Amino acid sequence: MAHEPLHLPKISFASDKGVIKTPGGNVTINNVSAYLSRVGDVIIEGTIDARHPENINNCEIVFQDDSGWNIIGENFSIFNEEVTIKAGDDPRSLHANFKAIGIKLIGKRGKISSTDRVNIYRFVTDINFAGDARIVGLSEFAVKFTTDSLKDLMLIKSNIPEIPRSVGYFEVADIYEKYNVTWIDIFDNLLLLFKFAASNVINFPVTYINNSQGDELIELTSYIKEGGSGGSIFYLSYPGALSELVDSTFTSLVSLRDVLNLDGLILNYIMMKNIRYVDAGYLQGCVFMGGLAYYFAKNIMKYNIEGYKIFRSEGGCYAFKELIEELYNHFDIINGDMDFIRYRDEILNQGGITSIPFEDFVINKRKLETIIEHLLLNILSFDGLYWDRTSKQWVGYKSLIA
Repeated sequence: MAHEPLHLPKISFASDKGVIKTPGGNVTINNVSAYLSRVGDVIIEGTIDARHPENINNCEIVFQDDSGWNIIGENFSIFNEEVTIKAGDDPRSLHANFKAIGIKLIGKRGKISSTDRVNIYRFVTDINFAGDARIVGLSEFAVKFTTDSLKDLMLIKSNIPEIPRSVGYFEVADIYEKYNVTWIDIFDNLLLLFKFAASNVINFPVTYINNSQGDELIELTSYIKEGGSGGSIFYLSYPGALSELVDSTFTSLVSLRDVLNLDGLILNYIMMKNIRYVDAGYLQGCVFMGGLAYYFAKNIMKYNIEGYKIFRSEGGCYAFKELIEELYNHFDIINGDMDFIRYRDEILNQGGITSIPFEDFVINKRKLETIIEHLLLNILSFDGLYWDRTSKQWVGYKSLIA
C-alpha cells in the first residue's frame, strides 16, 4: 500500500482584527499576522492603540485567520512597539506597530472529535540522522522502531523549508483521544532521548493533525536555543543507528526519567559538552555527578535524607566519595573517576584548578565526560555503536568495559 506524502498547510496566519486578553480587559489589534520566525520564535505582530494602559506580558492573543483558522496565542509578551507621529496627528488616535513573542500558537480549522481517526505529525530539528527504510509513495527514507509503544510510529527524514533547521518528522495514525493521552508523553520522552543522542538542544516545534474530513489542528512552539557544537557519541549518520539507540533505551528512559531526574542530568551533560571554558564545563560535569548521586541515594537506595545529609541505616552520614563508589558499583562502572571530587572542590574554593597543569586538566575533563557517558549508557541499557575515545573508532558499546 502506497504511503501518502505530507501536505503541511501554511504556518503563517493573518487577519484584519484580533484581541489581546489582558487582566484589565480586551485590547483590540488590527492587521494581525502570526508566524514562525527564521530563528524559531513564534511571533504575532500588528497595530494597537498607542495609549493602551496595560503592560502586555504573558497574555493570550486570539483571532480568526483569513483562511478560516481559529488562532490562540498563549503567553505572548510585546517586545517591540513603535509609534510613528506625523505633524497634525490627533494624539487620541495614535497607533503603534508591535511585535510579541509567545510560548505557543494553536490553530484549529474545523473540529476534530475525540473518536476521529487522525494523522499526527511532529517535526524534528537539529539532529543529523540517516533513514534506513524506503517507504512506498515517498521520496524520503524513514526510520521505524520495534519497541512496542513505538511500533506504529515512523520518523521520515525530510527538510521542511517553512520550519527552520528541520530534519524530519514523526508520523503516526491513531484515535485523536490517544494523542492527548499517549502520544504527547511519547514525543516528550523522545525529545529528551534525542537531545542526549545529539549531545545538544534540539526541538520538536511543530505539531500538525488532520482527519479524513479535512479538519485540522496545528501547534507552533518557540524554539529553545541554548545549543552549541557538542559532538554526538552515536553513529547517527549510519542507517539503523538511530532506531538501534531508541529501541534499546526508550523503555529504560521512561521508567527512570523521574526516578533519577534524567531531564536535569542530560541537560547538565549537554552543557558540559557545549561550554567553551574547561573549568566551567568540568564544574557542570561535577553538578551532574552530584545530582545523580543524590537521586540514586534517594530513589534507588531509599536512604534517609535530611537536607543535604544522607544517613546510613546503622547511623552516621555517607561521605560523598562513598556514595559515588556505590553508584559506580550499581551501574557497573569499573575504575570510575574519583579525581573529580578534589578538582570540584578546587574550582569552588579557589576559583580554578591550580594543582595540575592545564593540559592535564583537559585530559581529566575528558575522563570525567567519558565516565558520565558510560553512566548514562548503562542507566539506559544502550546496545549499539558508540564512539570510543581510547581506540578512536566506532565500537559496539556492550563490548567495552567502562
